[in-house]
Amino acid sequence: MKKILQEVIDKAYSKWQQGIVADEIPTTNERTIQVYLAYYILQQGKPQEENGEYKLTVLLEENMGEIHTCKTNGIGRCDIVVELASKGKSVRAAIEMKRPETKANAMNAATTDARFAVLADIENLEHYDADLKYEIAYTDYHIFPHSREDIKYNISDRKSTVKHYEYKKKAKTDIIDLKGKYTFSWDDLPHDKPEHYFLKLRLK
Repeated sequence: MKKILQEVIDKAYSKWQQGIVADEIPTTNERTIQVYLAYYILQQGKPQEENGEYKLTVLLEENMGEIHTCKTNGIGRCDIVVELASKGKSVRAAIEMKRPETKANAMNAATTDARFAVLADIENLEHYDADLKYEIAYTDYHIFPHSREDIKYNISDRKSTVKHYEYKKKAKTDIIDLKGKYTFSWDDLPHDKPEHYFLKLRLK
């Protein structure tokens, strides 16, 4: 079932990408792109349900239990949770999504916050009880997938995570400690204007 669920998500992600590139999905709001991806997952899961063997459920802002990370100190809420069930057994996927600042609105502080937020999502995902875990992001700003080598919290293409991150902002210091090591791989899908950059990082 895990393989079937992965295929459903992969196909939905591809359709979601195509929808953004074709300007069929509004991209200014992170919540909107989350809802559209959830919709495509439901659509891709329909053939699995029609044979009567499987039941697919998609939940938004699902409670993932108590976790303690830099981003969440208490109840973890995951952007999209997908569950595939059959004959009393089930597998589920946890998806966190980010929409880093648009090129038109981004400032240095905003881009730093956005990079750190992606890393914080990964830390959260590591703590979720799920069979599949994905960090997904979309941006129209090349600075995220193609940053300078020395940029802080670098999430650019082919860049790998490190184990420990600290982010000092005003009087607060947020700390990220990752269990695994991950390499970012962005898809560049230029289409007239603006450019489109997509990240789908599957956690181990």
